[in-house]
Amino acid sequence: MSFENLLLKRVNRGGNFCGHNPLKPVLNLALPSDNRPSFLYEVGQAFRRYFNSPDIFPTLNHAASNRQQRSERREAVIQTLQAILEFLDIASLRVGIPSAKGFQPLKLAVLQARTFLHPRRFERAVQSLRQAGIIDISEQYRMRTVNGTYVFFPAVRRLNRAFFAALGFGARLEQERLAASKRLKKKALREQTSLTKMMEYGLTQAAEAYKKWREKRREKMRQEQPKHS
Repeated sequence: MSFENLLLKRVNRGGNFCGHNPLKPVLNLALPSDNRPSFLYEVGQAFRRYFNSPDIFPTLNHAASNRQQRSERREAVIQTLQAILEFLDIASLRVGIPSAKGFQPLKLAVLQARTFLHPRRFERAVQSLRQAGIIDISEQYRMRTVNGTYVFFPAVRRLNRAFFAALGFGARLEQERLAASKRLKKKALREQTSLTKMMEYGLTQAAEAYKKWREKRREKMRQEQPKHS
């Protein structure tokens, strides 16, 4: 079947072909958590205003051009930002999980799975948020394997404090960060580690992750080797 015929068979039942309907935008998550701090829930709800009032974030509204951002992209960035809030460590404003083994950043696929968005649409929304200065992304860590290939580890993503200020949460954010730090200190004591250790992420953690990956790979190769009678 030709490409032209495939196009003719596409049906638009309202909205556009990516499933977006500007009159009925999907601004919630596919898999929202039940234990998100109330503060982050309030922030997520406030950010939904961006769909109908894009001028509240001029840098995001014009992240790609001088024209107003299209409604399907506004829908996507709202879903994406809410997925980021699902896993935001309030104390450091980084996306990930503090643990006794260090700070564990998350892959984009983990965040994207919380949304209704296709992976490519999700990635474009992340890029828009980055261009607008709402999120910062550190350099991605990588480890070179013995055969010359690379194993990549998640980059660290951080939400900008100016984002909270633009929504009217600037002063409250500092209070919430202080409270979150106190909670983390108590968690560190329970797990017999330090707050510094829980918040660290660097090549040490990446090397440990690579070592585990290599051991699992070797074990899998041993299991797949044919048995000789």
